[in-house]
Amino acid sequence: MIAFVSNSKNIRSMTVPVHYLNMSSFLTAHGIENDIIEVKERSRFIDRPSEYYDNILINRIKKKPYKYIGLSCYTTDYNTTLKLIKKIKKALPDVKIIIGGPHVTLRPKDPFLSKAPVDVVIIGEGEYPLLNILKKKKSLHEIDGVCFKEKGKIIINKPQCLAKDLTHIPLPAYDKIDMDFYLRPDNMGIRFLVTSCIHIFTSLGCPFNCVFCANKGLYKAQNSSKIVRCKSVDQVINEIKFLKKKYGMEAFYIQDDTLTLDKKRVKEICRRLKKEKLNMLWGAETRVNLINEDLIVKMKYAGCRQLDFGVEAATQEALDRIKKKITIEETKKAFALCRKHGIRTGANIMLNIPGETERDVKEIKGYLKSLKADVYYIALTVPFIGTEAYDKYVKPRLTLKEYSLFENPFLYGTIIDKRFRLAKHNLPLEKIIAKMRVSLVLPKTILDFPLRMFYIKYLWKSKYKLAILYSMAKNFIAVFNLGLEFLFRKKSPQ
Repeated sequence: MIAFVSNSKNIRSMTVPVHYLNMSSFLTAHGIENDIIEVKERSRFIDRPSEYYDNILINRIKKKPYKYIGLSCYTTDYNTTLKLIKKIKKALPDVKIIIGGPHVTLRPKDPFLSKAPVDVVIIGEGEYPLLNILKKKKSLHEIDGVCFKEKGKIIINKPQCLAKDLTHIPLPAYDKIDMDFYLRPDNMGIRFLVTSCIHIFTSLGCPFNCVFCANKGLYKAQNSSKIVRCKSVDQVINEIKFLKKKYGMEAFYIQDDTLTLDKKRVKEICRRLKKEKLNMLWGAETRVNLINEDLIVKMKYAGCRQLDFGVEAATQEALDRIKKKITIEETKKAFALCRKHGIRTGANIMLNIPGETERDVKEIKGYLKSLKADVYYIALTVPFIGTEAYDKYVKPRLTLKEYSLFENPFLYGTIIDKRFRLAKHNLPLEKIIAKMRVSLVLPKTILDFPLRMFYIKYLWKSKYKLAILYSMAKNFIAVFNLGLEFLFRKKSPQ
């Protein structure tokens, strides 16, 4: 029996743990008993130490005789995850700890070098390696895609072969988590649109090579080509139907990296959404060079009301430096098409991109205004481990203890380490991004969506009316305070 557990960094996260849901349903289909254990904090105004939530989690683990504990690890929670592992092992010394996720896929030796009491690291996707571990029909030496320590030596096995598609994954195990928590109205489902919303994936992977993204490194770690693997259309529709029927889901957001890469497939999903009369509000993220007018019309007809795009930079030179493989004209055209057909747009923009010049920065505000996006997401580029930006610019490399830099709550608004400054110029990035967030993000966050007819209709039909209005009020306070905090906090050394 295995329990998948989340650390205290996720206590307020409104995004369902898709990796755990998929793993759980896969193991259940193969006869392996498992649970997902999360501790959630419903209040935004209660600030308790992580130890409080860790103790609750460990007490829940103790209620059943689990032989294995599984955890996912990102660079942004590496130290938090390792601290939790040490606490679990101290409380339950006989339990086996298995860790997976993006960070240990890129750096499988790290947990052992950090002297964490980890038994096995899974490199890449965990379904089949974990199944082989739990079935105990093979020794660790015979299981592809794992790393472990034996007689003081760290052993990394050959990479596993990735499945060509996602049809082997059953319906995610939503029954293993508190769906009431995740269905609470929030403005980060369809971003900046307060809805009762669930994030779903219909595909995994991206064929592009942006310098700020770790996908390239993850593929390399798994010795895999850059393929995009998809669920079948039936899988996608059945999942949405299930969530609506069983849990009353009112909206969903497709979080695929490249949803519209296969336009024919997306059109078929849209056709089926209409045929099944699901009539739900939804949004998605994609690239400006992967849409056209015919596709936008069909997505709008099927209920899509928001598309978020990676605009990233305001000059072609900057886009080329980060290997985005889009043009300024493609971006303008995509936003114009969405505006023409009444689909809200979100523009993701980054400062501190590699080699950024003063001109790159000065062009941003005017460029964003010309796009007439409905919402803006503005952040500093962070050179995460596994990205080309990290490999090229972060020298000397971060030590294991320095991974805690990635857990800084101001990571996307502050240059928290001089090695993280990728720009060529000396402009005050903290002040620039703070002003942009207040002048561009704040008004759109508060004033735009409540006046849209589609949203008024959604609110009228929603069973969460009062909760949505309450959430709007909380969001107003939170965003306003965030703006003040960024404007008046102490400047960090750059």
